Amino acid sequence: MSPMTNAEIFNRLAIEGGFGPRLDREKRAGTPAGQLYTNIAELAEELIQDAQRNLSRLPHIHFDFIYNAGVNAFAWKEGDQYFIGVTSGTFVLLQMVLCRMLSDPGLLPHAGDPAGEASRLPALTGLTANAQRALALGLTISRPKTAARWHYSCHLLSQAALFLIGHEIAHVTRGHVDYRASKGKKFLFAEIGSGDPDEVARIEKQSMEHDADDRSLGSRLTSLRNTLAAKRDAAPPWLTSPWTLEHALFDCVFSIDVLFRLFGNRRFSGRDLAEDDHPPLPLRRAMLRTRALWIVKEGWGDDMEATATSALRSSATAVESAFATITGEPVSVEGMADAFSPEGRAHVARLADCWNGGLCERLAQFAYEDLGHQ
Repeated sequence: MSPMTNAEIFNRLAIEGGFGPRLDREKRAGTPAGQLYTNIAELAEELIQDAQRNLSRLPHIHFDFIYNAGVNAFAWKEGDQYFIGVTSGTFVLLQMVLCRMLSDPGLLPHAGDPAGEASRLPALTGLTANAQRALALGLTISRPKTAARWHYSCHLLSQAALFLIGHEIAHVTRGHVDYRASKGKKFLFAEIGSGDPDEVARIEKQSMEHDADDRSLGSRLTSLRNTLAAKRDAAPPWLTSPWTLEHALFDCVFSIDVLFRLFGNRRFSGRDLAEDDHPPLPLRRAMLRTRALWIVKEGWGDDMEATATSALRSSATAVESAFATITGEPVSVEGMADAFSPEGRAHVARLADCWNGGLCERLAQFAYEDLGHQ
């Protein structure tokens, strides 16, 4: 009997974990969905190859899709092989939401010609973090009418995908996966539904999720800055002027915010945050904004701080307005208010204490790259 391929091992592991089977992309070849998955898979392979070029000891990571209508992503290890999987529903919903936003002439007016889009679009009433249920409600993916705004929706989807896949790669390169394996955890990282009965392990897991977020964001901003330097004075299809660092920062953080909003936006005030193995989603969004501003100040120069602050505020306002418009629900700000509350700040400090108080050193023996402080 010939040995199993990585795709076959991936399929077995995903089914054993209760996540669902491997998505058969070959059956979807030639369809819009098939093209979407192909594009995402190519982005994933580019990120994996970049990581291997920068980290000489890092083995190849197998990326694939799981046929599951929910929003989720996974990283795990079998033998000496690492695997990363993202559910098909994640990208169906991302495309649905971003296309609906760019189809609305009142949203993201800086991209293309909003006047070319239709008015009085129906709301995505009952939008849920499950593609199958969303489609059963009659919610569909409606492509923007103008080419420029379609290109922008694709760009934002790519930015969200790159962050999510980069986050899962960071679980491997930062030693998180192997550290959890040393604790007997087989299905090591799931973005939703990977509860751990031990409080210390849950706080460690939260700290590692925070670390993976930071690592992926840093990689995204470095890549965007390099792209801008290589294409100086060039305008992307959705703009009539050159793409700037302010544009890049807005696009990056906006797309990440959209992704996190798909995972949820539940308030956390008054809850025991040690009960979860992920930081609250609004808090993760707030921490990423703080990190983005720090990266700009440290790497792009103090003269960019005001520009970065403006871009970050604009993206925060834009994403809440966009979700309220496309769903027909009131603007939601309570979650972010929790994030900047004393309770939220105290939890950020607790995660940093966990990292700097020994977790970083415990991870170092498993990591493929140098680890720093949070």
